[in-house]
Amino acid sequence: MVSNQGLSGKVKVVAFDATELAIQMLKAKTVDLVIAQKPADMGYMAVIMGNAYLDGVTSIPASIPTGYALITRDNVDNPDIAKFIYTK
Repeated sequence: MVSNQGLSGKVKVVAFDATELAIQMLKAKTVDLVIAQKPADMGYMAVIMGNAYLDGVTSIPASIPTGYALITRDNVDNPDIAKFIYTK
């Protein structure tokens, strides 16, 4: 791990999935950026596309991007961004 090697702040680290540990490491300056998926959007689109399929729609896209949020130390406390942090 970067912090174990004394490289915090010297090596840029990006974490994928905004777990509580990743956010702690972001605040501790071990991680520089956290990429958070949007699970609510994923679930919403899955239900919409599932219903469309069951209704006989034949033009369902093979891939539907649901986006992501970039979490930094500057925006981690912004409620519009903090809602993407995975909590228990």
